[in-house]
Amino acid sequence: MRNAPSVSYPVGRCAFWIGLLLGMAFLLVGTFLLAWSALPGVAGWGLGLALVLWGYAAAHSAWHQPTGWLHYGGASNASGGDEAGWTWLRSRTATPVPLGKLRVVADLQHRVLLETSGAGAAPRWIWLDASRIPADWLALRRALLASAAA
Repeated sequence: MRNAPSVSYPVGRCAFWIGLLLGMAFLLVGTFLLAWSALPGVAGWGLGLALVLWGYAAAHSAWHQPTGWLHYGGASNASGGDEAGWTWLRSRTATPVPLGKLRVVADLQHRVLLETSGAGAAPRWIWLDASRIPADWLALRRALLASAAA
């Protein structure tokens, strides 16, 4: 795709991701309660500990979702320049930080899961939701397709 637009899109806590985590938590707790009486003592306590640790990791994941702005400088200058490619801004007026590679992991039409990987940085997972700025959603999706094709 050529000439994808320059676009900035807000990123924040995704209610969809939090809902998935809560659904998995209810499923795991229900399974644990049903299996508790059939498990030997040590296995039951081990499974309970694993469930608590998973709950902590899920809560940490939901609470520490990245917030900021994802910006695409446009396909016309994707080969260079200050505005080229994808950048991350902690706030609308912050200094942009270039993102290395941006990969679409899951495209659910109104929600997109992205993986970013910068130079020497650990991969970061970002959920984008169409409800944040519906008018810019299609422009964002075009930019994602354009950068994936480049």
